[in-house]
Amino acid sequence: IMSRTYQVPLDRPLESRKAGKLGVFIKRAVRALTRFYISPVVTDQDAYNEAVCRASMQIQKYIQNQENSRNEGGENMNFYALGGKLSFSTNKKNVLYIESADNYSNIHYLNEGKEDTFILHNSLKNLDNEKKYPELLRCHRGYMVNIINVKLLRKEKEGLVIELTQGSRPIPVSRTYYERVVKFFAGEK
Repeated sequence: IMSRTYQVPLDRPLESRKAGKLGVFIKRAVRALTRFYISPVVTDQDAYNEAVCRASMQIQKYIQNQENSRNEGGENMNFYALGGKLSFSTNKKNVLYIESADNYSNIHYLNEGKEDTFILHNSLKNLDNEKKYPELLRCHRGYMVNIINVKLLRKEKEGLVIELTQGSRPIPVSRTYYERVVKFFAGEK
C-alpha cells in the first residue's frame, strides 16, 4: 500500500517585490517557526501511517492463511465434556477413532505424527447422538471412526474390520452396524 513516499516541498521561493527585505525576513521567521512546530507532528503521523499499513497487510495475510486452511480441511473438531465445557479440540484430519470406556471416551488422534489419546468425560453414545461430527461414523458399540482416515474395509473370519491410514489397530465393525457402515462406504448413506 505504502510502497513510495511523496516529498512535498515545504517552501515556495520568497520574493521581495512587494514586502521588501523586512517582509522576506518575517516570512522566513514564520516558516522556520512553523517547521519547528509542525515537523515533529508530520514525522509522527508518517510513522503512524506506516505502522497502520503494515498492520493492515499482516491482517490481510492472516485472513488469507485462515481461508487457505479452511479450504484444505483445516477445520477443528471440538469435543465437550458432559457439563458442556470444551475439553479437547484438534484438526478434524488428526482424529483417528474414538473408543468407549464406560462414561468416558478415549479419543485417539495424531499429535505431531504419532498416535496419542485424550480421555473425554462424555460417553460414546452421547457423541453419536449429538450429530455435531459428520466425519465420525459409529461402527461398533465401542468405536466410532473418522471417515477421513479410513484406508479400507476388510472382511475377516470374525467379520468386517476397518483399517485406518495411520494407527496400528484395525477397528471392528459389529453386526449391529454392519449394514450402516457398508451402505455408507458404498455411497448409499
